[in-house]
Amino acid sequence: MSFLEHGDARRVVDLLRVSAEIAAKEEKDITIEHTKSASKQIQKDRVDEAISSLSHHSKVICLVLASKT
Repeated sequence: MSFLEHGDARRVVDLLRVSAEIAAKEEKDITIEHTKSASKQIQKDRVDEAISSLSHHSKVICLVLASKT
C-alpha cells in the first residue's frame, strides 16, 4: 500500500470507502482483512479500467504477452 506512504489522500479515502463496503456486506466492523481485500479490489479495478481503454490490437498484444509468461 505504497500510496499510504506517499500521502495520496484520495486513494486512502477510496480504500476506506471500499473497506467499509466490504465490511457492510458482512455486517461487521472494518478490519485489516477488509482493508487488504479492498486494496486488491481497487488494484483489480484499476487494471480492468486500463485494459478496457486499450484498442483491440493492444488487447491482443497483452493476451499474447500474458500467454508467454
